[in-house]
Amino acid sequence: MIATTSLYARFCALLILILTLAIMVFAQSQGTTGNIEGRVLDPKEAAVPGATVTATNQQTGLERTTATNDAGGFLIIHKSCQLVARAEQSP
Repeated sequence: MIATTSLYARFCALLILILTLAIMVFAQSQGTTGNIEGRVLDPKEAAVPGATVTATNQQTGLERTTATNDAGGFLIIHKSCQLVARAEQSP
């Protein structure tokens, strides 16, 4: 009877350990960072170098701004996935 109780206690401890690790892995997979990347093109689908791209968090008003490269490409890295990007051609 004592051996059965000890085996049952070990099994329960192992099960709790596995469930705890599974929950920790799942919690870490819920990331809150994000990137916005793309290309700015004119109506003729030509790249627009030097265009200003601004990403705004609509809840906090926080803005991130960058300029497009020679191929019209841009990348904005931020810790919030709640950004909305807009592009404007520089004068």
